[in-house]
Amino acid sequence: MTNSQFVATIHDVTLLDLKSFRKDEIWFMEKNNKKESVLYSLEEFKPRFDKEIQKGYLKGRFGAIPIINW
Repeated sequence: MTNSQFVATIHDVTLLDLKSFRKDEIWFMEKNNKKESVLYSLEEFKPRFDKEIQKGYLKGRFGAIPIINW
């Protein structure tokens, strides 16, 4: 038996669902004022299990909202 970990990066907000993932399995990355990337878990926000994480993310509740300059 080996210890292993699988990390996947997604950009599809429809996958932000507490029925599919635990709170400690959902992580966000955001740049701070120094342009450094900061990684943090959804667990830090202590959302209730029945909340729609996707809607909260799109409203900016968890940060990490992409800013796209065209």
